[in-house]
Amino acid sequence: VKDLLISAKKTLLAYDDTTFYSKLVSGEALLVQAWDGWCNYGIAEKPEIKYVIPKEGSDLWVDTMVVM
Repeated sequence: VKDLLISAKKTLLAYDDTTFYSKLVSGEALLVQAWDGWCNYGIAEKPEIKYVIPKEGSDLWVDTMVVM
């Protein structure tokens, strides 16, 4: 695993879940894996950003919150 991560370092900017949005909008990152909500914000700021789902499909999930 260590060797795989080291070899991937040449083509990766970061493993990051906090600054990917600003890196995408600024153009520093050309591709990110992100929740579609963040992508919608990015598209509103920079229409060149596109959200895609692989033709093979993707996982499905639902976030929920309840206030009682």
